[in-house]
Amino acid sequence: LREIVTKVFRTSAQALEETLGILDMGAFERAAILLANAKQRDFYGFGGSAQIASDGVHKFLRIGVRATAYSDPYLMLMSAALLSPEDVVLAISHSGQNAHLIEAVKAVQANEVPVIAITNYAESPLATMADTVLCSTAQGSPLTGENAAARVAQLNILDALFVAVA
Repeated sequence: LREIVTKVFRTSAQALEETLGILDMGAFERAAILLANAKQRDFYGFGGSAQIASDGVHKFLRIGVRATAYSDPYLMLMSAALLSPEDVVLAISHSGQNAHLIEAVKAVQANEVPVIAITNYAESPLATMADTVLCSTAQGSPLTGENAAARVAQLNILDALFVAVA
């Protein structure tokens, strides 16, 4: 058990170190400014990314900053229809390829709403569509996959954004 725990912790620590090493600080600053100045902040994500979005919304609401998390594709489209250029969408996707998320981001962009993406793949469809991209990086392991380590890194990106806005 000690070996398992050590491997899991080291995989997460490595993902954090690697993400910190590749984090685009200019993009981070733009994302923090967008989140700080937005009238409304809508966070989109599915599966594990939905949990990251919910965690971020919890933090922002705790300091009185309006934010909402959506994990349902239809609700994302309804959210997109109500947003304006004064708002911002934070789209979270490890792969950056979820078809429902891409559709929602297209709807958001039709209203000229800025989009921040948090993803593991800089060349993914989500990343190429977003106005601001924050990349995590995670190698993972055969048992946990790279999603588990990426979630840790993505949560830390969101925590850093929260602290910057606070």
